[in-house]
Amino acid sequence: MCDILTLTMNPAVDATFRIDHVSSGRKLRCDRPRYEPGGGGVNVSRTIRELGGESLAIWTCGGTTGDLYRTLLDEAGLNHKPVAVQEWTRQNVIVTEEATNEQYRFCLPGPELSGDEIECCLEALKNVKGVRFAVFSGSLPTGLEPDFYARAARAVGPEARVIVDAANTVLREAVTSGVYGIKPNVDELGQLVDHELDGEHVADAGRQLLDETELEIVLVSCGSDGAVLVTRDESHELPAPTVSPRSRVGAGDSMVGAFVWRLNAGDAPLTAARYGVAAGAAAVVTPGTELCNREDVERLFERVA
Repeated sequence: MCDILTLTMNPAVDATFRIDHVSSGRKLRCDRPRYEPGGGGVNVSRTIRELGGESLAIWTCGGTTGDLYRTLLDEAGLNHKPVAVQEWTRQNVIVTEEATNEQYRFCLPGPELSGDEIECCLEALKNVKGVRFAVFSGSLPTGLEPDFYARAARAVGPEARVIVDAANTVLREAVTSGVYGIKPNVDELGQLVDHELDGEHVADAGRQLLDETELEIVLVSCGSDGAVLVTRDESHELPAPTVSPRSRVGAGDSMVGAFVWRLNAGDAPLTAARYGVAAGAAAVVTPGTELCNREDVERLFERVA
């Protein structure tokens, strides 16, 4: 049994390097790499763990990279359940250029899943009992149809409140399947309501979605501007505290992790969203692919109006 479940269908071993200067035609000498487990759902679970909560992370595991990923999750103290697949778990490479502090992210394709492997993932969801919140986050690997998160929501059961953080047709399919909440960015929300948005009409678009679907919560990430929360009863703009950014990797996942952690603890959506904005800002001040840390989240929470 677990209160919070996360699903990562396309996890990645993130290899992070720093280098003096990026240029073509010569060998580029990097510093010692740092390896971390990446992927939306696992990053949500890592955030929840950092903030003092617990979750169960379900993820696809294949090959030697899958073995390394499993080791990284064990070292992080995460409660997790790998689902074996034949092809290797993917890798990402994140390079930071010291001269400019620019970050280059090379994201490799994931494995192609067979029909039997997809069914094993759905069966793993069905076998988890007592789930109150389920977070489906990140891209889908080859072999999965855009409606997979909708199928996953049915598999996890009607008692679980499902929150989806995805893009394009995957998000659209989830929205029409009766999930509890979504965490789009402004562009993704605009695609859902079929028109481009500016900062003044985000809440209106969120309310439109609530009117047209069974959604209960829309939490829109607005980058350095913070977030907009829209529920059936209220809407709020939540400006992010001003910080000096070092890396924007994992900010959205940190936001979702803190948000769900506080919802599960019994906080009102507004308070949970404030924690989410604080966690997103806290992730920005950490280097590479590091996520937020608890001390920064608690400090920044007080600055989220």
